[in-house]
Amino acid sequence: MKGIFVLFLILYQNSVYGQDSGIIQSLHNTIEFLSSDDLNGRLAGSTEEQVASEYILKRFQQIGLKSYIQPFEAAYQAKQADSMHTYSFLSRNVVGYLDNHATVTILVGAHYDHIGRNQFNLSREKHSGSIHNGADDNASGVSAVLALAEMFASNSVVEKTNFLFVCFSAEELGLLGSKYFVSQYHADSSAIYAMINMDMIGRLDSVNTLYIGGLGTGSNLEERIHKYNTLPFLIKLDSSGIGPSDHTSFYLAGIPVLFFHTGSHDDYHMPSDDMHKINWKGTYQIVRYLYPIILDIGENQNVVFQRTAYTPKSSTRNHKVSLGIMPEYDNVGKGLKISGVIKGRIADIAGLQAGDIIVRINDCPVEDIYNYMDCLSHFEPGDTIHIHYKRSQTYNSQTVKL
Repeated sequence: MKGIFVLFLILYQNSVYGQDSGIIQSLHNTIEFLSSDDLNGRLAGSTEEQVASEYILKRFQQIGLKSYIQPFEAAYQAKQADSMHTYSFLSRNVVGYLDNHATVTILVGAHYDHIGRNQFNLSREKHSGSIHNGADDNASGVSAVLALAEMFASNSVVEKTNFLFVCFSAEELGLLGSKYFVSQYHADSSAIYAMINMDMIGRLDSVNTLYIGGLGTGSNLEERIHKYNTLPFLIKLDSSGIGPSDHTSFYLAGIPVLFFHTGSHDDYHMPSDDMHKINWKGTYQIVRYLYPIILDIGENQNVVFQRTAYTPKSSTRNHKVSLGIMPEYDNVGKGLKISGVIKGRIADIAGLQAGDIIVRINDCPVEDIYNYMDCLSHFEPGDTIHIHYKRSQTYNSQTVKL
């Protein structure tokens, strides 16, 4: 069986690596378009976000994927002067599907929105009114999604997995697009075998430092990371499934994730994050590195989901239970605010709703997502717990069996 897979991989590599110049040109075209001043920073809900989504949709269609726009209603709380204001808007995920008539699906994703002209004060400095083009954050990740989609769609081998290529919006406002996608896909979430996320992969440094998160979320993931590291990359590993990007939404739904990132820099959330600073060769090398990893995961299908530690520096713990909620990352104040409840899971059965704020589980106080996960780590399936939460101005509690 191993020999068959090696031959399978060689055939893939021969068909893909001969397309080097085309892939590099694809990366360049994507980043050039998305990070142009004409797109005005791609703020979620803006006209320019819609233009960007149509561009991605057209690219998916040209590649030959079954493609569609997934609209969703969203809201974001931003502070103006001394008070909080809620902004409601319509946003759009873009989905491309490569159907190999398999029983499992690998999702390859990246967010395509950025922070516009800093309307919500997300810039690292006071640059309101200046266009934040977001060439690295995250036109670079989108360029890799499109390149990988073309590589898998144009090869001559039918893989043992289907592929979803998804470009999420409203990531900058709290992972809203990926949370919505997961909430709509929950009925078939077990069919998503793994999620690969790329966020800011355009600044590979001189020693080829590549940060990879999510290694602890699935068995047999770390061995693949080292197996295909032929550049080699100087790899910095993080086992956690929780991080500041869209893979978090999938991890919390019980899906193994890998997160690829070349690190932060002085241009992060600044008007100076422009395309002339992209490391084109490095971005291509990351795409080429990812291709056999994704192929291997899909071909062997021996990755089993695992709960992990929830901060990079915390000790590893096995989390055996989940309430089945989607957290609200932009919540102000203490507690874990629920943005969505997965139907049929424990929170749904207990009657918890979007908007509820979990403040305590048994005697364990919950101040944020990390406290919440640490509290759950103490419990086993079959345990009975008391969930204390706030709904509007009223404090309530529910007793549930895990």
